[in-house]
Amino acid sequence: MPFYPPPWVPKLPFDPPDSISIGDFMLDEQYGRHPLGYSRDPFVCGLTGKSYSSLEVKERVDYLARGLAKELGWQPNAGSEWDKVVAVFSVNTLDTLPLAWATHRLGGISSPANAAYELSELEYQLKSSGAKVLFTCIPLLKTAQEAARKCGIPSNRVYLLDLPKEFTGQDNPSGMKTVDDLIHEGAKQGRLEPLNWEQGHGAKRTAFLCYSSGTSGLPKGVMISHRNVIANTLQTKVFEQPNRDKKIPPGTQSDYTETVLGLLPMSHIYSLVAICHGSVYRGDSIVVMPKFEFASFLKAIQNFNINTLFLVPPIIILMTKNENVLGKYNLSSVSNIFTGAAPLGKETAEDLQRIFPSWGIRQGYGLTETCTVVSSTSSDDIWFGSSGSIYPGIECKIVTPEGEEVTEYDQPGELLVKSPAVVLGYLNNDKANAETFQDGYMRTGDEAVVRKAPSGNEHIFIVDRIKELIKVKGHQVAPAELEAHLLTHAAVSDCAVIQVPDEKAGEVPKAFVVKSPSVSHEQHDRVTARQIQKHVEEYKARYKWITGGVEFIAVIPKSPSGKILRRFLRDKEKEKRRTAGAKFHLPAMSAHQPHQQADPEDDDEDAMLDPEDVGEEIADDEDEPMDSDDEGDDQGTRDIQMEIDLQNDSTAHFDAHTDSIFCIAQHPVNHHIVATGGGDDVGYVFDASPARVVPNASGQPQEREGLKSLFKLEGHTDSINAIAFTSPKGQYIATAGLDGKLRVWQAQEVEEINWLVTCPHPDHPNVVALGASDGSVWVELTTCTAGTWSPDGSLLATVSEDSAMYVWDVFGDAASQGVVEPDERFKVEGGLFTIAIASNGAFVAVGGSEGQLRIVGLPRLNAASSSSSSSAAATAGARGKSSNKQAGSGSTSQAGQILAALQAGQDNIETLAFSPSPITLLAAGNVDGSITLFDTAHRFAIRRRIEEAHVDDDAPQAVVKLEFVNKSGPGGWLLRSVGYDGVLKSWDTRGGTAAAGKGLVGEWKGHRGGGEGGGIMGFVQGGGERVITAGDDGVALVFETPL
Repeated sequence: MPFYPPPWVPKLPFDPPDSISIGDFMLDEQYGRHPLGYSRDPFVCGLTGKSYSSLEVKERVDYLARGLAKELGWQPNAGSEWDKVVAVFSVNTLDTLPLAWATHRLGGISSPANAAYELSELEYQLKSSGAKVLFTCIPLLKTAQEAARKCGIPSNRVYLLDLPKEFTGQDNPSGMKTVDDLIHEGAKQGRLEPLNWEQGHGAKRTAFLCYSSGTSGLPKGVMISHRNVIANTLQTKVFEQPNRDKKIPPGTQSDYTETVLGLLPMSHIYSLVAICHGSVYRGDSIVVMPKFEFASFLKAIQNFNINTLFLVPPIIILMTKNENVLGKYNLSSVSNIFTGAAPLGKETAEDLQRIFPSWGIRQGYGLTETCTVVSSTSSDDIWFGSSGSIYPGIECKIVTPEGEEVTEYDQPGELLVKSPAVVLGYLNNDKANAETFQDGYMRTGDEAVVRKAPSGNEHIFIVDRIKELIKVKGHQVAPAELEAHLLTHAAVSDCAVIQVPDEKAGEVPKAFVVKSPSVSHEQHDRVTARQIQKHVEEYKARYKWITGGVEFIAVIPKSPSGKILRRFLRDKEKEKRRTAGAKFHLPAMSAHQPHQQADPEDDDEDAMLDPEDVGEEIADDEDEPMDSDDEGDDQGTRDIQMEIDLQNDSTAHFDAHTDSIFCIAQHPVNHHIVATGGGDDVGYVFDASPARVVPNASGQPQEREGLKSLFKLEGHTDSINAIAFTSPKGQYIATAGLDGKLRVWQAQEVEEINWLVTCPHPDHPNVVALGASDGSVWVELTTCTAGTWSPDGSLLATVSEDSAMYVWDVFGDAASQGVVEPDERFKVEGGLFTIAIASNGAFVAVGGSEGQLRIVGLPRLNAASSSSSSSAAATAGARGKSSNKQAGSGSTSQAGQILAALQAGQDNIETLAFSPSPITLLAAGNVDGSITLFDTAHRFAIRRRIEEAHVDDDAPQAVVKLEFVNKSGPGGWLLRSVGYDGVLKSWDTRGGTAAAGKGLVGEWKGHRGGGEGGGIMGFVQGGGERVITAGDDGVALVFETPL
């Protein structure tokens, strides 16, 4: 059945006229616009405040049309509109719309081009549209001139739109005509003859030729008639009238007017029609911003008392993530925001509403092909996630893939729209026209449902682009739904979800994520990714889980209007799979291929789509509804499917974990006993002694079985990211999880905790202390990122993300006396992430961002002082504490002093390791894949730098852990390293940089590399002859590594 506007929406007062131009409709009061003399200034510069009144704008349009006629030799009624195509390639200006109306006055076509276009894109539009003239602005002048030259547009037919010098930083170049020049020339000319249009002429003539920002293939020219724009402008006025009438002050006879934000690109249909025509027709004022800059945007709201903000979701997301910045500006004038062009999830809307409870957060739906708005939420009927109610004069249908018309609520299907604003069609594209415009309806290509709101009104919910939906075992998963949910996670600043192929499910979702600035630099990407995946698993059905993985990128590709350009991400993924191989061949483990493991079969699920799982709002995602995003994708079915047999040098494996293994620990006495913790929220203790492979009757080795778990460590509700045995006998195991819990097995707990207090000192925020009934006192520092004990266990050194380092005499009677002045040499911008103490206990090394490394002297507590100490041990750096106690021989002068400031790589230092005595080396591993060796006995001179110590076919991979073999004699010079490339390596650290092969003496493989969800997260090695690794692939491998 067809769906129509709800009863509260007024009828159109008259049929949209089809014999006048847009300019006449907008500037002549006889067609129902707000009286010119009572209207606000239509366009106001958001940088300078410059503006023209409505009457002045009408005059400027007239003079500009006269000036163009003289300059170009055009006449209103001579020739076709296609002989008079004016292209506009510019940021927003005060004259962008007056130029379009002047072009219409001459019977011509305005073709706005995206200001973000590259040369080739602009050249394509100029040729496709047949543009005869090009208007641009100073920042885009070079590109415009080159494109014009390539298209045969003479240089004297390139003109400038004026921008404030505050924005351009320069005057207009001499010799080039501007809009103002043409207006001044036009003022000297006689009146133009009126347009001689018959009835229906305005419904057939193209006024705007807008090019869709399609996500595949070349953009298509959308032909928009004069009547299309007139109709949607009139529909907007009528739909908004009931709410605006309520805002009229008592005793006022004139209609309500307001000031709105004109930030979105005027080349886009959302801004072009909904803002620039809909607002001006109602007498509103548009504050024009040439580009988005967060502070300028907020300042404009404050300075011009803007009432309504027309935005897109990326800006709204930025606002919700920067509440502290919003608080610096007076935004009290705002009463409404309106968002469209891309999805705004329910969760993001709720976040913004929490910050601004009085704002009406509205959302609309429309396409270029519908000449913008089809439906919108009213200020009196807001339902988050909904695209609102249907506009007046519009009829909608929802049709199933089988072509049957939906007659009930909550039944999904393709949305079809019939409206006087539906466009003429695509320029020179009969195939797309036949597919899109059928029987008077425009096929949107969007899956939608109609639901009844609590108000009783029908609302449109857009599920997603039909061609964007991910098909998981027959279920349909909307990327927009997952994206909206992911944005509620603290680690996610922005995101996009695409489909990736899967052998069992057909397709599965994969998320591309821009990390929030709040994510600690030292936190492993693997840990963050797992947290994000779990955020979905806790709230969504299993088939919606991000089983395709999480990939971190710097920015989500989007159009200027905020649409996610998923095609770029799909292309990126295709190329990655094409290069690395579309699938891995992982048969069951055997003696010949002990590393290979078949994935367990996923649980079968009901193939029905739960209606409750359909519902995140997304506006038109690509502006080419029926044009397949997969043009040319048949090549994807021909992609080479490479089978890769992974080399595996291990002698045993433990594979009970169902997710990444994040941490590993070794029993201090029985080295074959190992404990692991992972992203599946559990830990295991197992015997890593390799089992002997027994041949079967045929003499062939049998399939190798995994090592068995001795017991399982359960109770955490999130990933276990740290695990340790206690010293010296390993009687207890402690695990720490991302759920904030510390669990100890077979440990004696205190009887009760008696008190808990926060520290009031302003220099020590986020510190709490608590006392237990057994006399113990604990101090918690919430920002601590790493810690280590001195070799004798007398001192504990910690670092934090605020670049502070503390050294604690843990067993002294007091640990907070003697504060020294901060040392600026110690400061590391970006934080400290790793720490290690030399084997002789003389100094500590701390590593941080951008490869910065600091060496600090430590005190040496003798037995007497250690047992009777009444003050803290020395600390250094931004928050140092100094001990006044007697230290060991020769230690007092260096305690707390910075001995060296070093550089080890270009990215964050991930791991540090000191060699055992008598060798005097410090090794630093960096996220950039390098290892640097320093000689601690010779002023920390660089002994060796190993670039790309860990690297795969694509790029260097982070060094995750370094550790010297713990031997004072032969073998103590061996350094072991693991990285995200999934390889264990052994380095002979004797000699300098000229060492053969940079000192590499062995490497062992078996884990998958980082590019395919692999890498090694840690290892233990006991005496060095056997190494057990913890893999991000969920497997622990045992390697025999003879010294």
